[in-house]
Amino acid sequence: MKICILNGNPTTENPGFDEAVSELENGLKSTGHLTETFLLRDLCIRYCEGCYNCWEKTPGKCFFSDDTAYIRASYISSEFVIMASPIINGFTSHILKKAIDKLIPLLHQHFNMNDQEHGSKGRYVVSPRMGLFVEKSVDTDEDDMNLIREIYCRNAISLKSSVKFVLTTNESVERIIKEINCC
Repeated sequence: MKICILNGNPTTENPGFDEAVSELENGLKSTGHLTETFLLRDLCIRYCEGCYNCWEKTPGKCFFSDDTAYIRASYISSEFVIMASPIINGFTSHILKKAIDKLIPLLHQHFNMNDQEHGSKGRYVVSPRMGLFVEKSVDTDEDDMNLIREIYCRNAISLKSSVKFVLTTNESVERIIKEINCC
């Protein structure tokens, strides 16, 4: 299975998180998965300007060039995407949010009803399933985890996908791989 990993660790001051993502990637490779990992802090990622040119003037592509073109290509050609981030101030990192916002070109400008929700049609026939891999901060509580889960589930609906797990760096790599394999 091809798996795209978006590492949203915004700083080199938390090498432990990068090591956990690397350990997960190596575990996935050792079990036969193909992986492509993006260390988001090293990429040029512009903020989405909400111009919707990606729907009208340059369908399927962001009007403004940046490195998210590579992320979108990997995302849409993957069967599974892992969104990875340390939890900072009760939520995932700003850089992961920027990267997710820049996935909007994968949607179509026309709207429809899906699962009792009004939203954009997907531009592609299939979308990858998603998992969220996070590192809790000292003050992360169950309310934070529930909020993060709910928001990512809502984002997944918008992206014509679903969140298969929200797991932390406290989980074993084997458990995460098992969750991916059973999806």
